[in-house]
Amino acid sequence: MILHPGVSEVKREYPEEKWIATGRLLNDRYGCQIIISGSGSEKNLCERIEKGIGNAFSLAGLLSVEEFIALINRARIVISVNTGTVHIAAATQTPVVVLYALTNPQHTPWKVSSSVLYFSVKKI
Repeated sequence: MILHPGVSEVKREYPEEKWIATGRLLNDRYGCQIIISGSGSEKNLCERIEKGIGNAFSLAGLLSVEEFIALINRARIVISVNTGTVHIAAATQTPVVVLYALTNPQHTPWKVSSSVLYFSVKKI
């Protein structure tokens, strides 16, 4: 199971404490391996979430694009904000849960098992 918390726009961030709560809930309910993915610039965020969950591993900044695509392709599910990660999951037919900030609601996953969960954003 992959959690991908990073965003390119601050206004689309899903709160860090909710990522931690989500990871803990998934660990408690399913006991599955959780990997937190992100870019090198998201490393601190991913490591805080990793520590908060307890039984998770951050790979932020460690994978090439090809390795990241392979990871997504092997995952049972990807949970992410609306980023390129979701597009890769759709392309590899990896089920996805999208935590979707109400900033650009016309883009949703295509032809892949998915759930879209909308959340309000702060006005900046």
